Amino acid sequence: MDGVNDSAMMAIAHFLVGYSVVLLLMLALSNYSYVVLTPLLGFAGGLWAMIPDAHTVTTEPLSSKLLSIHNSSWCNIFFFHHLMDHASDYDYFLVILIILLSLTLTVIFVLRVKQGCRYNEVTKSLRCKFK
Repeated sequence: MDGVNDSAMMAIAHFLVGYSVVLLLMLALSNYSYVVLTPLLGFAGGLWAMIPDAHTVTTEPLSSKLLSIHNSSWCNIFFFHHLMDHASDYDYFLVILIILLSLTLTVIFVLRVKQGCRYNEVTKSLRCKFK
């Protein structure tokens, strides 16, 4: 694979890690009263995880400043971005595992919501009850 495909795969992996961490937190900590916000929060988590890669779409002098942040261990606050970039200098197995885990978490979340949420025709609202 060429460098373009490698960076695209890592961008997808970064996004899915951010999305999955937020989704996992919502599964563990939430009583699902904010079930409508969960996909939006997951999307925000995915974007947060991709912030260190903003140097690829900006111009100088901002690009060089963002690149120095990207190359520091401080960018691990963006859902382990630095750790993923240097895991084994690109391990496809890691990316495939991240994608599969993200999809599994999404399916678990959807099934839990389907099991505990009902749409009320009278009030036109979604009510979720979980034990």
